[in-house]
Amino acid sequence: MVGMDRVSFLLELHRYGVEMISIKSEELASDVENA
Repeated sequence: MVGMDRVSFLLELHRYGVEMISIKSEELASDVENA
């Protein structure tokens, strides 16, 4: 993945079974409330 731009790298993560972000729904809801 050397030479790959950041956006392409992030979009390709799913091919390797890697999540772009790992956050629990409760944590996300809390973050939205506090934003």
